[in-house]
Amino acid sequence: MVLNRTLWEKKAIAFVTRSHQHLWGKNNEDPLVWLYEQGLKNQFVKQMHLGWNKHSQKRNSQNWGLKEGSLVLPAGIVIPYIIKKNLKSIMIYPYQDKNIKNAVILPGSQGDPMILGNPKKNVAILTNVMDGLYLFQETKEQLQTIIVPDLTKFTKIADTSLFENAQTIITCCCSNKQDIKVFQGFTDLYNLSSICQYKTKKQLTAYFSKMHTNK
Repeated sequence: MVLNRTLWEKKAIAFVTRSHQHLWGKNNEDPLVWLYEQGLKNQFVKQMHLGWNKHSQKRNSQNWGLKEGSLVLPAGIVIPYIIKKNLKSIMIYPYQDKNIKNAVILPGSQGDPMILGNPKKNVAILTNVMDGLYLFQETKEQLQTIIVPDLTKFTKIADTSLFENAQTIITCCCSNKQDIKVFQGFTDLYNLSSICQYKTKKQLTAYFSKMHTNK
């Protein structure tokens, strides 16, 4: 719970700025190699203001404008969501922790889905943050990408006018039976176009490239 939004934004902006500088500073080979292995180009990483939190840190929540307690800033890739120079949320992808499959949303973040790109006729919805960033990098001229790490927030975008001009809305999920079941439910409930199952990023982008070519 955010008690002081102004204070949270001040601390969050400082954290994002510092993390971005660390990513492009000294002894940064490991995170940059990992981002390269995810298919992200250096220029795109800079444009998205991605950063690197080298060590897990604990902070006093009240110093961040949150309710009393301790705030954990996990080690990993820092992913800010910025709209018109306003920082809405921060996610951290603990890429060295094999037990965590997606990004951690930092407390105090507004919880809005990441809406990447201008409205397009084709819309892709994903839960995996890194896959979503890669898809946006590769298809941003043809596709609007929406990343919803927390599926409980799905109704927040489905019940808005976001899809008014979209002709094709594809929900995308990796071949995880639980995710497929949840996504199929959303696809049916909101009368979305279809579901795309993929195992690799190349399969994901190939799906949309083929769809664009066939039009």
